[in-house]
Amino acid sequence: MDRLSAVVAVIGLVSACESGKSEPNPAGSRSRFEAVEAEADPRFAPDQFCENWQADGGPAFSLPPLAGAAGAGSGAGPGAGSARWVNVWATWCKPCIEEFPRIADWTAKLAGAGHRTELVFISVDGADVNLEEFAKLHPEVADTLQISDPEQLSGWLEGLGLPANAVLPIHLFVDAAGRLRCVRMGGVGAEDFPGVEQVLGSI
Repeated sequence: MDRLSAVVAVIGLVSACESGKSEPNPAGSRSRFEAVEAEADPRFAPDQFCENWQADGGPAFSLPPLAGAAGAGSGAGPGAGSARWVNVWATWCKPCIEEFPRIADWTAKLAGAGHRTELVFISVDGADVNLEEFAKLHPEVADTLQISDPEQLSGWLEGLGLPANAVLPIHLFVDAAGRLRCVRMGGVGAEDFPGVEQVLGSI
């Protein structure tokens, strides 16, 4: 009986290993995110990470009135057709500046894992602020968009369902269909990467 029990145990282990094998994923690029979703830490689930999470659908996203040539573009903003991570910031916002390198690195890391996301910066300083000089010290925002008039910020935020006095930085996650799926107010720290990964893996 002991030997028989040992044989049964081995067979059980082999069966478990075989059953645990995943089928080839024809999409390839989604495999890591499917694994993350399966092992997702509930502390970083989208409905915990985001102040406002839309699991299905969501309102259409539009950019605020912009300064310069960018202001003449489509209301859908750059990157229409791909997921976008929109970071709303200001030169006087210390948490904004501190997270620039972090979120730029995260975007590259996510792309390396097969999930391409366009990172879009929007400065709310207004057209009178020289962002070119600022970007020499912070190259992550060299291609930032810029709101044309800070007085219009509160109306734009309210149009997105946010309070007019929302705290910067603001992170907006927009899906490939141009719908606003996640709103996160305040800076993100190193410990928040799993939350970002889960959000972008869900939209």
